[in-house]
Amino acid sequence: QKLVKKFIQTLKLSPQRRPTILGFFAKKNSDTVDVHKEAQQMASLLTDSKGLFETPIIHSQPTYQSFEDSMYEAKNLNVRILHFAGHGKEHCGFLWLKANGEYEEIKNEQFARIFEAEAVHADPPGTVECVVLNACETYVIGKLVRAYGVPNVVCWRTKVQDSTAMRFTECFYKALVKQEVGERNYFQAFRKAKTLFETPAQGLDVVWFLSEDGDDCPEVQASADDTPEGEGSSGVGGGGTGG
Repeated sequence: QKLVKKFIQTLKLSPQRRPTILGFFAKKNSDTVDVHKEAQQMASLLTDSKGLFETPIIHSQPTYQSFEDSMYEAKNLNVRILHFAGHGKEHCGFLWLKANGEYEEIKNEQFARIFEAEAVHADPPGTVECVVLNACETYVIGKLVRAYGVPNVVCWRTKVQDSTAMRFTECFYKALVKQEVGERNYFQAFRKAKTLFETPAQGLDVVWFLSEDGDDCPEVQASADDTPEGEGSSGVGGGGTGG
């Protein structure tokens, strides 16, 4: 965390910052899923974004406190996207790490309320345009984040296979960095990513896009408990690239 704070102080010296992405990738040491591979993948794509984005700021062992601390700097850093990857639960959204390395549940409302002051349409304006909740069953918290003013939210209606979530991240950001400077059409990037794995809904891998311009929320045709053996839930409620 000291290194992250020093890095942030250095970044603040730049008066004209390009859009920045904050990434939070939570994983217990005992988990087999590899959210850190997703972090590396995202960082590589955005570092080579031809000036569209700053190098993303990655939190590889995020506590809820580290998230709150980061949000105090969101405006100074011109944070446009927040990306969360790990485990998710319908009733509490994203799972954070505690100091002892175990998971911590934070109430949906407590998490979502932070965006009331950070969303781009807040008064006074914030900078956050899009929140990506790349974890299982994050649609409840996604709706709350959208209700608190974030204009674009990506979330999962169901459990999601780790391979699907990682592939979605890759395709979503690849599509973003191919856009023109300043465009940042999140729905277009979402649709391009979604079509690469889109299959008839079977209670799994159903991703939603919530937006001020209209939602893309396909129906779930079967139980969200239909998780293929060896993927999806790992006993803590499901996860994006975290089962």
